[in-house]
Amino acid sequence: MDPQRHARLEALGQILTTQAVGNQADLVRLLKRGGHAVTQSSVSRDLRELGAIRTADGYRLPGVVEASHGGPVDREIFRSLVIGVDSAGPNLLVLRTAIGGASRVGLAADRASLPGVVGSVAGDDTLFLAVKTLKDRRRLERLLAEWMAA
Repeated sequence: MDPQRHARLEALGQILTTQAVGNQADLVRLLKRGGHAVTQSSVSRDLRELGAIRTADGYRLPGVVEASHGGPVDREIFRSLVIGVDSAGPNLLVLRTAIGGASRVGLAADRASLPGVVGSVAGDDTLFLAVKTLKDRRRLERLLAEWMAA
């Protein structure tokens, strides 16, 4: 990776962990003040690479924690995008998300290697999580409720 880009990513990460920034134009200004050559396009790409999410408070880095089963989980994605969780039979959970959020939540779920989950299908605002057993579905419901409440 280009050393200048690496330095810019480091600076952007530092900004996002220390303050709420509401839009990309403000991020461009802050980075330029720090001596980085940036455009809105480069900031947009950098945000995507860092996995930053936009919340009601502005852009933030995901809060990655270790789940009880050992996989990394970004709880912030679940908290900020999942609106509700319903069961559809013994082996299927249906997650309702903000418009356009299902793919992002699905990716976070896939990366987390959630226990008992054998597959996922995401639409625009709905995510289906297929699980092996009823016991797995109930355990996953409790886990998601905990993440969304925290």
